[in-house]
Amino acid sequence: MGGNLQDKLTRAGVMMEYGHHENHDGKLFSINYSKTGVGAAGTLEVRLSTVAGKTFLHALPSIYASAGCDVEVFEHTTKTHVGGNALTAKNKNRNYHARTLSALSQACHTPGGSETPAALFNWRVGGFRAAGDRRAVNEIVLKQDAAYSFVVTADGAGTDINFDLTMYEKPDPFFTTTTTTTTTTTTTT
Repeated sequence: MGGNLQDKLTRAGVMMEYGHHENHDGKLFSINYSKTGVGAAGTLEVRLSTVAGKTFLHALPSIYASAGCDVEVFEHTTKTHVGGNALTAKNKNRNYHARTLSALSQACHTPGGSETPAALFNWRVGGFRAAGDRRAVNEIVLKQDAAYSFVVTADGAGTDINFDLTMYEKPDPFFTTTTTTTTTTTTTT
């Protein structure tokens, strides 16, 4: 078993939250977007899309707001990516800054178009409170090859909103590959 699970001085047990572990391994990423002075019923929006493959993207959204806001998450969003508003996922362990997320294809703020599907998830935030216990409550394991939008709608004028999406990726534990082997036998008589 690797690692030391005891404090050297007190011999107290040391446990690490999973996201913290991903950060130490250089595999925790974040995109962040802030908007100040959002008007009543105004929005902060972030769109992202995942790639097809054998890796799941785990998303931990945190929204901080100076006043009440509604948060909605849309899966298979009809909003479109706007290249000029691109957001780059940054590695939270700066010793691994060159490592990238393979499961995230693109992200942007203020996407184009309109939303047609119903919200998949929604909750309320406000008063500079986070959106809850990030790992236990708000982690969303995103579908592969899908587009998502996160929409934060302000209740009143002059609302400051900060959107932070922390992400890590893990292989699909049930993904299997099929290998075909062809054997040729030659018999000489």
